Parts: sequence; C-alpha cells; structure tokens
Amino acid sequence: MTSICVAFIGLGQMGRPMSGHLAKAGHAIRAYDASAETLATVAAEIGATPCASAAEAAKGADVLITMLPDGKAVRAVLVDAGAAAALPRTSVAIDMSSSDPVGTRTL
Repeated sequence: MTSICVAFIGLGQMGRPMSGHLAKAGHAIRAYDASAETLATVAAEIGATPCASAAEAAKGADVLITMLPDGKAVRAVLVDAGAAAALPRTSVAIDMSSSDPVGTRTL
C-alpha cells in the first residue's frame, strides 16, 4: 500500500478515531482542530503533524478530510480559512461532516 498525506480537519468525537485509523494504516496525517488542546492531544496520540491552520494542514496534502459539525463550519475551513486554495490541484477533498448534502454539492 502506498502511503498518502492526509489533511484531517476536525478531531472531535468522530475525527479523533478516524484520523487515528488512517495514521495506524501508515498514512501521514497533517491535523488541524479549532481547539489547540484537542489538536495537541490527538496529534501526540496518533503521531500526526499538528498544524496552526486548516490551510497549513492542506498544503501538500493528497487528500483533505473534514469532519466538522455542519456545512457552515466546512465552508469556513475550505473557503474562508483558505484550505481549498492551499490544496495541490491533484488533491481530493472529502466532506464527512454533519452537513446538508445539497450544501456540500454546492460547495
């Protein structure tokens, strides 16, 4: 299996174990969470690289995964915080948030 670089945004109840599974599978995780405490804890637990912003996490990532509370938070990370603009052109963004599917498609 080829290791990929995953930017994982949102390390809460679901993001924490999901990012951990990806790290355990051998993928490089660049992580970001709005809570600096959560970010530090999870990064240390799973061996992820903690990033100061969503855009920093996205820089150079093959895949960006958002696991956030709602579509507004996803838009804030991808558009307002610049994570989508920081992704390489060949990257894939996966929204696993509790979002409205129509809003996700529009975004």
